[in-house]
Amino acid sequence: MKPKVIIIGGNLRINGISTFNMMIFENLRDEFEFIFINTAPGESHLREEIISKGGRIYDVIVDGNGPYRSLKQAKMIREIVRTEKPAAVHSHYFSNNGIYLKQAFLEGVQTRISQCNNAPLKNQMSLGKRLAVKSSRKMVRKYATLRIGCSESAREFLYGDEGKVVCFPIDYKMYREPCGDCYQKYGLDPNKRYFLFSGRLTSVKNVSFIIDVFKDLPDECVLMVMGYG
Repeated sequence: MKPKVIIIGGNLRINGISTFNMMIFENLRDEFEFIFINTAPGESHLREEIISKGGRIYDVIVDGNGPYRSLKQAKMIREIVRTEKPAAVHSHYFSNNGIYLKQAFLEGVQTRISQCNNAPLKNQMSLGKRLAVKSSRKMVRKYATLRIGCSESAREFLYGDEGKVVCFPIDYKMYREPCGDCYQKYGLDPNKRYFLFSGRLTSVKNVSFIIDVFKDLPDECVLMVMGYG
């Protein structure tokens, strides 16, 4: 029987966290049984793919917001952990990682991973969110066995001087060759090398850094930006 891993984060939608989780799932599903916890209502773009590839999903949907919602979700997650008895729980929500991983600790899960994927500015968070983050930091320090951030700023935001940076793994084999007639389809020059940024055009995505890097690249390198904001 394969060891079970519970993933909390991404909510089965097409976003950065889900992309990270799906790449891990795709590469390790022969070694581990993956169980995804979805905490958001609405369309789940990745549901069919996960199930077709042997993953399982629990929907932990709670109306409302704030502490009540977090506590209710935590109670439901603890019941799932108690039933599944996973080898690891991996949580991606910086304001709720602490309370989620506490449930894993209480049920005796040996590997409890907190991952922080961004570093929002203080003025981007409501008072309630700031209080939740403060509480989460304390509980993460107590209950997480591994604390990681996707960047130095994300690590520092949630863990201060602790934790480590683990950059998102990308399977570059998927992108070595252009797909079919995409150069012709999109009117691109086959003699150029194209780099695509896809994401929100906000300060937290650090698009200005990408632009600065491209100033020093050869002319055949072209930056394409796709997003809103």
